[in-house]
Amino acid sequence: MLTASAAIPGNSVQLLLTQVFAEVIHWMNIKGANGFLTNGEFVMDGPNAVTIRIWNTNNHQLTIATLGAAVMALENYMRENNWFGAATFYIWDGPNEIGAGLIGVTR
Repeated sequence: MLTASAAIPGNSVQLLLTQVFAEVIHWMNIKGANGFLTNGEFVMDGPNAVTIRIWNTNNHQLTIATLGAAVMALENYMRENNWFGAATFYIWDGPNEIGAGLIGVTR
């Protein structure tokens, strides 16, 4: 589920989502395996003060691979709808909400 709040001009959100996915691939290549988010959260600053924050919810633990899949799905959704911007989103595993996230401008 995605709640859009405001479009962010330019390609900053797209670039940030690409950076997050590249970080996921890098982490999995370095570690050689999947793992849980450190301290239950992932934060990355991107271009033009655009930031993404993703965290565990409902006593579940997000894995790096799940984070990557969620970010890919989010990027695909935004691209298909030709809308990239500030948003709140939730990550589900079947009927269970396992994570949540925010994209926004930090200045």
